[in-house]
Amino acid sequence: MSERVQQDSQQNPTQATIDQRLADWGEISDLFQLVSGNELAVVAFGAMSRYIRLESDLSARMRELVVLRTAFLMGLNYCVGRHLPIARAAGIDADEINVLGEADRPVVAASFTEVEREVLDAVDVLASGSVLAPAQLRALDAALQRSGVVDLILTVGWYRLIGCVINGFQLEVPAQ
Repeated sequence: MSERVQQDSQQNPTQATIDQRLADWGEISDLFQLVSGNELAVVAFGAMSRYIRLESDLSARMRELVVLRTAFLMGLNYCVGRHLPIARAAGIDADEINVLGEADRPVVAASFTEVEREVLDAVDVLASGSVLAPAQLRALDAALQRSGVVDLILTVGWYRLIGCVINGFQLEVPAQ
């Protein structure tokens, strides 16, 4: 990064967020561009997006299972389209993606581990706006530790928020 760009980034948090986004993902998505219409919002959006994608305690595979299941349940075709290549890179195969898109609960596939099935069942509960049962929360704590459970809940909540932005602005599915 040039010295001038570094100075601009240090003085302008919005520019720093955009620079970080480009460094992390190599692009600025349509969704991120929409949010950039509000300078304070783009900084917060960028920080949370980066946390969920790069700093969460969830493995890449687990994160993408959570993201795709949430997106499918909420009808967020934009997120599904954006995350399919990421999910494939994280080791989620076509059969698993198809199962994630099915509406039936709980999500089961022979290739999902017991922990993945527990997490996906929790996603079904959380994406609908319901409350996790105490036994379900205890099982998740045992499987993921508390920091992983926090990241699971934050990820579902984050994509519910993203869904509001996508639907509010009627963001179209990206071209494949």
